[in-house]
Amino acid sequence: AQMKRIKKLFSFLLLMTLLVMIPSTVYAKAPKLSKKSITVGIGGSIKLKVKNAGKKKVKWSSSDKTIASVSSKGNVKGKKNGTAVITAKVGKKSLQCKVTVKAMLVPMKQLANYQYFRNYMSESQLKKSYKAAAKIVKPLLGKSKEEQMIGIAVGLRSLFESGMKYSMKAKHYNDPYGYFIKKCASCAGCTRATGLCLNMLGYKYEHVNENQYSHQWARVKVGKQYWIVDAFGLYVGKEPAKRKHPYLS
Repeated sequence: AQMKRIKKLFSFLLLMTLLVMIPSTVYAKAPKLSKKSITVGIGGSIKLKVKNAGKKKVKWSSSDKTIASVSSKGNVKGKKNGTAVITAKVGKKSLQCKVTVKAMLVPMKQLANYQYFRNYMSESQLKKSYKAAAKIVKPLLGKSKEEQMIGIAVGLRSLFESGMKYSMKAKHYNDPYGYFIKKCASCAGCTRATGLCLNMLGYKYEHVNENQYSHQWARVKVGKQYWIVDAFGLYVGKEPAKRKHPYLS
């Protein structure tokens, strides 16, 4: 009887040892894209991510870079109307996302200078400014670039002449929230309001003479030429020299 108990114990221990030695099968989750289709405005951008890629390198490409480009980090930018396919290659696996680019206002969080504007305004303040700016910008969709820039300058100048007060002390005097919502204007505030409108139409802009006690305006690259968009100075046109204004010596 004792021998049988020993045999049973030995068999049990042998079985447990074998179970421990058998490797458990772990199935890794397959890589996949964060989105399978997206819509982006001309000049807007959206970041795509590959989930479950682990440490594998992701190689990004676009079927048509003239419609939508993609960076090495998955940032997709709308270029012109049309559709393109963004491919993320992870090892031997290719993941695809259909991108539709169309003339529309660039969504707030896709603005080229979104983070920059957030340095001056809360999310809700930027949202209100965006909504107010849309009244100027939306009618300009589909127009020529020159008509769009002139339309922004005229629209912002008209706002100022409708009863806004000039201030360099009021809260938000130097940002779009001050210009559109608080109705207080300054050269800096008007320039950033101009920049918001430009961003909404897909333009990047440069703030000339930013944070200086001097006249300020938005500088925009159109093709190989830089343009001035100056609502306060009521001038829209090609700059005569690098960061030079025709009205200023």
